[in-house]
Amino acid sequence: MVQLLGNVALAEAALAFIVFVIMYQVTALWRETRMGRHMMTFNLVVAVILSYAFVSTVFGPLPAREWVRLTVFAAIGAVGWWRVALLWKEQRDARRELTLRGKHHLPE
Repeated sequence: MVQLLGNVALAEAALAFIVFVIMYQVTALWRETRMGRHMMTFNLVVAVILSYAFVSTVFGPLPAREWVRLTVFAAIGAVGWWRVALLWKEQRDARRELTLRGKHHLPE
């Protein structure tokens, strides 16, 4: 029973991210900003990872499983580092803006 509930939760999580990606594609101008592009890429990669996990759990090992696994995990790693770079740039820009306005720096 717990395994079934886990599979349902996994399917629900994958579906949530898939629906988000479709809605964001249709309703947002996500290509216009770096944060929008990041949001789309991050959520797409999470949707792929969750879908991969669900399909592997329900149907067993996939053909070329190790290559799919490598690609999926490399993608989430790349997006994670992209997220780190975006955070660093946003914080740096905020510090510069505050300095120009004579305000205190953000915590280092």
